[in-house]
Amino acid sequence: MGVQWSFPDTHFVFQLLYPHWQKTLALNAAARGTLVPHVINELIGFTKEQSTRFTLHAFNSFDFQGRYAPKDLRRRGFPPETLNDARSRNYAWARCIHSMWGKIRRYVEGMLSLEYPQPNADRDVARDPCIRDWCEIMQKDPAFKDGGAGLKSFPTIRTFDQLVDAVTMCIHIASPQHTSINYLQNYYQAFVINKPPCLYTPPPVSRAELMAYKEKEFVLALPINHPKEWLLASHIPYLLSFKPGDKESLIQYACSKYNVYKAKRLDEDRRAPEIAKYARKFYTELADSGSEFKKFGLDTFDSSVITYDVLSPSWNAVSILI
Repeated sequence: MGVQWSFPDTHFVFQLLYPHWQKTLALNAAARGTLVPHVINELIGFTKEQSTRFTLHAFNSFDFQGRYAPKDLRRRGFPPETLNDARSRNYAWARCIHSMWGKIRRYVEGMLSLEYPQPNADRDVARDPCIRDWCEIMQKDPAFKDGGAGLKSFPTIRTFDQLVDAVTMCIHIASPQHTSINYLQNYYQAFVINKPPCLYTPPPVSRAELMAYKEKEFVLALPINHPKEWLLASHIPYLLSFKPGDKESLIQYACSKYNVYKAKRLDEDRRAPEIAKYARKFYTELADSGSEFKKFGLDTFDSSVITYDVLSPSWNAVSILI
């Protein structure tokens, strides 16, 4: 299957997304080629065929537009306009991720307005052949000539707002959404009892079996009797939860972009002052997230035991990182 390209590297959308796709695409390819078939499949209680079917189902049923953070939260029963109500107090992730979506979207909207200015933004987006190719390739079935992504839920972008939402979603997936899931793996999975698929004997299926289930049976179910799997089960969650370095966080990216474009001359890039303005605003909003998200964490019922700080600015990677 050939590789299809939607954007030349000079296209504004490509340049906007590049910092967030730079590692994301390569790591996703490594996950498909190495992590899942040679590591994860050794740890879970599925056959290779079952694992493949599960993964394909997750991809084929993924609703790209339905997972835009505001829509996704509404579908879950937490409309964005109610997130400061008492019933949402313990849902720190929802409050953090909705705030992050807004900050990213405002940055994306400002940046894209430089390429697609009003009042003709919708017309210019609809006429952009690269945008049209992007949509077609994302939606096209992989079995067709040259292949496609097969993501039927990807939008057919004809308006400026649709483009802003799609680009925001790409950054959302590669940065805060991945951060909020990835860096909790060690917390939830390092204790092997939290991972029933890693048990190596079937669990009890009746009350009598459960009552007869003693320490010996429990120990035999653990992967400690399988050295290779035990090593993987105990170390993989830690390795996958590796925090981003100082230069790999989203807030540092915004700071760096501001400093780079603030120093550019107009003859180098006529849009430099505007890019610096939007980068500075993005940086300021991300910096404000520190105290904002800390408050969300402290509002939770068990904050005296565990404070939710997963999306702290310094931990939020600019792109998927392992």
